[in-house]
Amino acid sequence: MKLFPIIFLISIISFGQNQTPSNEIRDSIFYYLNTSENQTNNSLRAIRLSKSIKNDSLLFTALVKYGLAGYSKKDTTVLKKAFLSIKELHKKNRNPYFLAKEHHFKALFYRIQFKLDSSYSYYHKSKNIYKKIGDSTEVGKRLLSMGICKMMKKIM
Repeated sequence: MKLFPIIFLISIISFGQNQTPSNEIRDSIFYYLNTSENQTNNSLRAIRLSKSIKNDSLLFTALVKYGLAGYSKKDTTVLKKAFLSIKELHKKNRNPYFLAKEHHFKALFYRIQFKLDSSYSYYHKSKNIYKKIGDSTEVGKRLLSMGICKMMKKIM
C-alpha cells in the first residue's frame, strides 16, 4: 500500500512530460524566434515550421521577425517577401492587424529606397488602421515614423 503513492506520482510525472509533435514544433518555433544570432535564417525556419502546423498567429509572428531582420540589414528582398507573405495571410484571415503590418513593412521598404513620399503614404495607411483597431502604441510609432519621413525629406 505504501508503494501506491510513489507509483502514482511517477506515472503522473512521466505522462505529464510527453509532448505531442505539434507542441515540440511550437517549442522549436519559439526557440528560433527568440534566438538572436542569424535572425533571418532562424525566422525562415520558424516560418516553415509554422506553415507545417498551420498556425497563423505563429506564422505572422515569424514573418514580422523576418521582415524586421531584413529591415535591420537594409535588405529590400527580405522585406518584400515578408510583406507579400503577410498580404497573403491577410487575404486568408481578414485580420486588420495583418493589413496594418503589411503597410508598415511597405513603408519600411520604400524608406530604405529613399522614396519618402511612398513611405509616408504607407505609414499613414498603417496608422489609420491601427487607429481603427484602437492600438494607440502603434499609432504613436507610425506618427513618429511619419515625422521622421518629413524631416528626411526636408534635409534632402
